Amino acid sequence: MTESNISIHAAILRQHGRDVLKILRKAENITTKIARWTNHRIFNIRCAKVDITPRSIKLKSAVTGIKANKVIHKAEKQLLDIRIRNCSFTISKLQDELQNLETNLFTAISDQEKQEVEQHLSRMRSQEFDKVKCKQREKFGKLVTAKQEFLLKNRAEENDIDRNRWVINKSDRILSENEKSVLEKGLNYAVTPREIPMKEYIVNTEVACRQLAPAKAQSLRADVVKCLRKSKVPPCNIKKGEQKALFDLKKDENITILPADKGRATVVLNTSDYEDKMESLLNDQTTYQKLAKDPTPAYKRELIGIIREWQHSDPIPQDIKHKIYPTTEEVPKVYGTPKIHKPEAPLRPIVSSIGSLSYNAAKVLANILSPLVGKTDHHIHNSGEFVEKVKNLEVPPGQKLISYDVSALFTSIPVPDAIQAVRDKLEKDATLKDRTPLKIKHILELLTFCLNTTYFVYKGQYYKQTHGAAMGSPSLP
Repeated sequence: MTESNISIHAAILRQHGRDVLKILRKAENITTKIARWTNHRIFNIRCAKVDITPRSIKLKSAVTGIKANKVIHKAEKQLLDIRIRNCSFTISKLQDELQNLETNLFTAISDQEKQEVEQHLSRMRSQEFDKVKCKQREKFGKLVTAKQEFLLKNRAEENDIDRNRWVINKSDRILSENEKSVLEKGLNYAVTPREIPMKEYIVNTEVACRQLAPAKAQSLRADVVKCLRKSKVPPCNIKKGEQKALFDLKKDENITILPADKGRATVVLNTSDYEDKMESLLNDQTTYQKLAKDPTPAYKRELIGIIREWQHSDPIPQDIKHKIYPTTEEVPKVYGTPKIHKPEAPLRPIVSSIGSLSYNAAKVLANILSPLVGKTDHHIHNSGEFVEKVKNLEVPPGQKLISYDVSALFTSIPVPDAIQAVRDKLEKDATLKDRTPLKIKHILELLTFCLNTTYFVYKGQYYKQTHGAAMGSPSLP
């Protein structure tokens, strides 16, 4: 404590007593707090401007990957915004408290003492502000250095990445740089729309309102209308050259663009080559059978019959009934993903059942059955876990480590045996009642229906898979 502090405290104590001195000390305490919180707010604003996350709000997650990192980064930015608002609120609250203390203090002392106290508090605020400012600057500098090192490391890693593996061109078309650039983004990359899809939002809102009470439905409509009125088309997230490249690629009927079966690469094939490979797959009469007409109406009646039978004999909850009740006649579609890691890049058939009559039922089953997967000692979740398990494995001399691959795994699954295996697992599952109110017989009957409705359409021709399960069904966890 400086000599001036001692003298002003002694003077206040001598002239006005201990109670007034307590008010002064409280005012000093709040003054230093305001200085610290002001610095804290400035520090966080600087972090937000240069997109740096302070260590105290860094988030960690066991989930990894690009999408997970984006979610984490977005959450960290939101937390930083909240912290800045909290700083402003705290400073405002402290200033109000200080003002009240100064009012009480200044009514108890003379005008000359008031001027001395104001200078004293201002001096304390400046000293504390400068002291904390040095620490915050040092901390900010370390964060900036850490970010620069991180960016340099990422750039070095990006320079080492072979981008030629991101787009595999097996067609006769010579891709321009803009076409390669837009394809490198991947087939899941969402390009900014040119206009807000108002009709789509309105239709989906009305579908949702059918499940709500009139008052809640009207409130939802009002909220959606308010959001749509305020909505603006975001800036385009691809360059003009990439926009034209995207249009040119879409217009070219001589090529077919597909995701690779493995490796997340984008593959460009001649449409004629793709169709020849698909025809070769579908002409396998041991796996696929051509149908004379669309079987969807018959399957729809079958599923409705199953649900009605349950309602008569052993009712299921209404929410599950609404989920699995078929309200569409969308036909599953088949496409092939090229196996670029194999000679001639053969296709793996994938049946897209999104929107089909059994899709929602398959999703319900997936939520019930997925916890049953991976309960054995020999289950490997992914390649990363496999590497972790074998990295310290030593193969004795004269022995070899061999891996086996099942050819056409899903289409080779015997459906009756699969259903029996599921039955055995469910009967031993003590947690089943915690996951679903459905009984085992309901689950098995629904699973039997989903696994026996493996049909699809390709170029106007309907096919039925004669045995095994279809790749792409949500019921196969």
